[in-house]
Amino acid sequence: MPIIHLGTSADRDKPNFQTYLLAQDYHFWDKETGRYGAVLLGPNVYFTYESHHGLCIKDFERNGYDDSDWFMVVWNPEKGAPETIEFASTRGWSYPCYGSRPDATPETLAAYAAHEADKEAKRVAAERRAKAKSHLATRAASLDVARAYGVPHYRLMRLRKTMGYRKLNDILALFGKSIRSPFKLRLREQVILWAGQESPQYEMPLSAKQMACIETTQRW
Repeated sequence: MPIIHLGTSADRDKPNFQTYLLAQDYHFWDKETGRYGAVLLGPNVYFTYESHHGLCIKDFERNGYDDSDWFMVVWNPEKGAPETIEFASTRGWSYPCYGSRPDATPETLAAYAAHEADKEAKRVAAERRAKAKSHLATRAASLDVARAYGVPHYRLMRLRKTMGYRKLNDILALFGKSIRSPFKLRLREQVILWAGQESPQYEMPLSAKQMACIETTQRW
Protein backbone atom coordinates (compact mmCIF):
# COMPACT_ATOMS: atom_id res chain seq x y z
CA MET A 1 0.00 0.00 0.00
CA PRO A 2 1.51 3.40 -0.98
CA ILE A 3 0.91 6.75 0.70
CA ILE A 4 -2.75 7.81 0.78
CA HIS A 5 -3.29 11.57 0.64
CA LEU A 6 -6.31 13.75 1.28
CA GLY A 7 -6.84 16.11 -1.64
CA THR A 8 -9.37 18.21 -3.50
CA SER A 9 -11.17 17.88 -6.80
CA ALA A 10 -8.16 19.61 -8.36
CA ASP A 11 -6.19 16.43 -7.70
CA ARG A 12 -8.24 14.35 -10.16
CA ASP A 13 -5.14 13.71 -12.29
CA LYS A 14 -3.32 12.07 -9.37
CA PRO A 15 -2.92 8.25 -9.31
CA ASN A 16 -5.88 6.26 -7.94
CA PHE A 17 -7.96 9.39 -7.31
CA GLN A 18 -11.11 8.46 -5.36
CA THR A 19 -14.13 10.31 -3.96
CA TYR A 20 -15.74 9.48 -0.63
CA LEU A 21 -19.09 10.67 0.70
CA LEU A 22 -19.18 10.78 4.47
CA ALA A 23 -22.15 11.84 6.60
CA GLN A 24 -20.99 13.46 9.80
CA ASP A 25 -23.09 12.84 12.89
CA TYR A 26 -22.55 15.41 15.65
CA HIS A 27 -23.84 14.85 19.20
CA PHE A 28 -24.99 17.60 21.54
CA TRP A 29 -26.33 17.75 25.10
CA ASP A 30 -30.08 18.38 25.32
CA LYS A 31 -30.82 20.08 28.68
CA GLU A 32 -34.61 19.47 28.44
CA THR A 33 -34.37 15.71 27.95
CA GLY A 34 -31.11 15.27 29.85
CA ARG A 35 -29.75 13.19 27.03
CA TYR A 36 -27.37 13.49 24.15
CA GLY A 37 -29.08 14.28 20.89
CA ALA A 38 -27.71 13.86 17.39
CA VAL A 39 -28.00 15.95 14.29
CA LEU A 40 -27.00 14.80 10.82
CA LEU A 41 -25.10 17.59 9.13
CA GLY A 42 -25.24 15.90 5.76
CA PRO A 43 -22.64 14.31 3.53
CA ASN A 44 -19.21 15.82 3.16
CA VAL A 45 -17.09 14.98 0.14
CA TYR A 46 -13.53 13.78 0.70
CA PHE A 47 -11.00 13.08 -2.02
CA THR A 48 -8.02 10.77 -1.74
CA TYR A 49 -5.17 9.86 -4.08
CA GLU A 50 -2.12 7.65 -3.80
CA SER A 51 1.55 8.27 -4.41
CA HIS A 52 5.01 6.63 -4.13
CA HIS A 53 3.96 3.18 -5.29
CA GLY A 54 6.75 0.71 -4.57
CA LEU A 55 8.86 3.40 -2.91
CA CYS A 56 7.56 3.41 0.68
CA ILE A 57 10.32 2.00 2.90
CA LYS A 58 9.08 2.41 6.47
CA ASP A 59 6.63 4.47 8.50
CA PHE A 60 6.87 5.88 12.00
CA GLU A 61 4.91 7.96 14.49
CA ARG A 62 6.11 11.10 16.23
CA ASN A 63 4.21 11.84 19.44
CA GLY A 64 3.78 15.46 20.43
CA TYR A 65 2.41 17.03 23.60
CA ASP A 66 -1.17 17.24 22.26
CA ASP A 67 -1.04 15.51 18.88
CA SER A 68 0.66 12.74 16.94
CA ASP A 69 1.97 12.80 13.38
CA TRP A 70 2.73 9.89 11.05
CA PHE A 71 5.54 9.87 8.52
CA MET A 72 6.71 7.65 5.69
CA VAL A 73 10.33 7.26 4.62
CA VAL A 74 10.26 6.99 0.83
CA TRP A 75 12.93 6.54 -1.81
CA ASN A 76 13.47 9.41 -4.25
CA PRO A 77 14.84 7.87 -7.50
CA GLU A 78 15.76 11.27 -8.96
CA LYS A 79 17.90 12.27 -5.96
CA GLY A 80 19.06 8.73 -5.23
CA ALA A 81 18.29 9.31 -1.57
CA PRO A 82 15.47 8.79 0.94
CA GLU A 83 13.13 11.53 2.11
CA THR A 84 10.43 11.75 4.77
CA ILE A 85 6.79 12.67 4.07
CA GLU A 86 4.08 13.33 6.64
CA PHE A 87 0.94 11.47 5.62
CA ALA A 88 -1.41 11.69 8.63
CA SER A 89 -1.92 13.64 11.84
CA THR A 90 -4.32 13.96 14.73
CA ARG A 91 -4.18 17.73 14.16
CA GLY A 92 -6.97 17.26 11.62
CA TRP A 93 -9.28 14.67 10.07
CA SER A 94 -7.10 12.29 8.09
CA TYR A 95 -8.50 8.82 8.75
CA PRO A 96 -8.23 7.48 5.17
CA CYS A 97 -4.52 8.30 5.24
CA TYR A 98 -3.90 5.80 8.05
CA GLY A 99 -4.21 3.09 5.41
CA SER A 100 -0.76 4.05 4.09
CA ARG A 101 1.73 1.19 4.41
CA PRO A 102 5.32 0.46 3.33
CA ASP A 103 5.39 -1.29 -0.05
CA ALA A 104 9.02 -0.94 -1.17
CA THR A 105 10.09 -3.26 -3.96
CA PRO A 106 13.27 -5.36 -3.61
CA GLU A 107 15.01 -2.92 -5.95
CA THR A 108 13.99 0.03 -3.76
CA LEU A 109 15.15 -1.71 -0.59
CA ALA A 110 18.48 -2.57 -2.21
CA ALA A 111 19.03 1.05 -3.29
CA TYR A 112 18.11 2.28 0.20
CA ALA A 113 20.45 -0.24 1.87
CA ALA A 114 23.33 0.81 -0.40
CA HIS A 115 22.66 4.48 0.38
CA GLU A 116 22.62 3.86 4.13
CA ALA A 117 25.82 1.78 3.94
CA ASP A 118 27.58 4.55 2.04
CA LYS A 119 26.27 7.13 4.51
CA GLU A 120 27.58 5.10 7.46
CA ALA A 121 30.97 4.60 5.78
CA LYS A 122 31.29 8.36 5.26
CA ARG A 123 30.30 8.99 8.89
CA VAL A 124 32.91 6.55 10.16
CA ALA A 125 35.58 8.07 7.88
CA ALA A 126 34.73 11.60 9.05
CA GLU A 127 34.87 10.46 12.67
CA ARG A 128 38.28 8.91 12.13
CA ARG A 129 39.59 12.08 10.47
CA ALA A 130 38.29 14.20 13.34
CA LYS A 131 39.86 11.86 15.88
CA ALA A 132 43.23 11.87 14.08
CA LYS A 133 43.15 15.66 13.85
CA SER A 134 42.33 15.93 17.55
CA HIS A 135 45.15 13.52 18.47
CA LEU A 136 47.65 15.55 16.47
CA ALA A 137 46.46 18.70 18.23
CA THR A 138 46.93 17.00 21.61
CA ARG A 139 50.47 15.97 20.68
CA ALA A 140 51.30 19.51 19.56
CA ALA A 141 49.84 21.00 22.76
CA SER A 142 51.80 18.59 24.96
CA LEU A 143 54.99 19.45 23.06
CA ASP A 144 54.39 23.16 23.68
CA VAL A 145 53.90 22.51 27.39
CA ALA A 146 57.04 20.38 27.56
CA ARG A 147 59.13 23.11 25.91
CA ALA A 148 57.64 25.94 27.95
CA TYR A 149 58.06 24.24 31.33
CA GLY A 150 61.16 22.16 30.70
CA VAL A 151 59.65 18.72 31.27
CA PRO A 152 60.20 15.58 29.16
CA HIS A 153 57.66 15.39 26.39
CA TYR A 154 57.53 11.59 26.35
CA ARG A 155 56.33 11.55 29.98
CA LEU A 156 53.35 13.71 29.12
CA MET A 157 52.56 11.60 26.06
CA ARG A 158 52.82 8.44 28.14
CA LEU A 159 49.67 9.59 29.90
CA ARG A 160 47.66 8.99 26.72
CA LYS A 161 48.12 5.25 27.29
CA THR A 162 47.41 5.24 31.01
CA MET A 163 44.68 7.88 31.04
CA GLY A 164 43.46 8.28 27.47
CA TYR A 165 43.40 11.33 25.23
CA ARG A 166 40.44 13.01 26.88
CA LYS A 167 42.00 13.09 30.36
CA LEU A 168 45.36 14.12 28.90
CA ASN A 169 43.59 17.06 27.24
CA ASP A 170 42.04 17.92 30.61
CA ILE A 171 45.53 18.08 32.13
CA LEU A 172 46.93 20.12 29.24
CA ALA A 173 44.06 22.58 29.69
CA LEU A 174 45.62 23.51 33.05
CA PHE A 175 48.40 25.19 31.08
CA GLY A 176 46.11 27.56 29.23
CA LYS A 177 46.97 31.25 29.34
CA SER A 178 43.55 32.12 30.77
CA ILE A 179 43.96 29.93 33.87
CA ARG A 180 43.81 32.17 36.97
CA SER A 181 42.27 29.88 39.57
CA PRO A 182 44.70 29.27 42.48
CA PHE A 183 43.40 25.70 42.70
CA LYS A 184 44.14 24.96 39.03
CA LEU A 185 47.49 26.71 39.24
CA ARG A 186 48.43 24.40 42.12
CA LEU A 187 47.37 21.42 40.04
CA ARG A 188 49.52 22.71 37.20
CA GLU A 189 52.55 22.83 39.49
CA GLN A 190 51.73 19.32 40.65
CA VAL A 191 51.77 18.08 37.04
CA ILE A 192 55.08 19.84 36.34
CA LEU A 193 56.64 18.30 39.45
CA TRP A 194 55.38 14.83 38.49
CA ALA A 195 56.59 15.07 34.87
CA GLY A 196 60.03 16.27 35.99
CA GLN A 197 60.68 13.28 38.23
CA GLU A 198 62.71 10.36 36.90
CA SER A 199 60.68 7.86 38.92
CA PRO A 200 57.48 9.54 40.16
CA GLN A 201 55.86 8.10 43.27
CA TYR A 202 52.44 7.91 41.64
CA GLU A 203 51.46 6.57 38.23
CA MET A 204 49.24 9.60 37.61
CA PRO A 205 50.06 13.27 38.22
CA LEU A 206 46.61 13.98 39.69
CA SER A 207 44.24 11.97 41.85
CA ALA A 208 40.85 10.79 40.66
CA LYS A 209 39.12 13.53 42.66
CA GLN A 210 41.41 16.19 41.24
CA MET A 211 40.75 14.90 37.71
CA ALA A 212 37.00 15.05 38.34
CA CYS A 213 37.35 18.75 39.15
CA ILE A 214 38.93 19.58 35.80
CA GLU A 215 36.99 17.30 33.48
CA THR A 216 35.85 18.85 30.20
CA THR A 217 33.44 17.75 27.51
CA GLN A 218 36.15 17.14 24.92
CA ARG A 219 35.60 13.80 23.15
CA TRP A 220 39.00 12.63 22.05
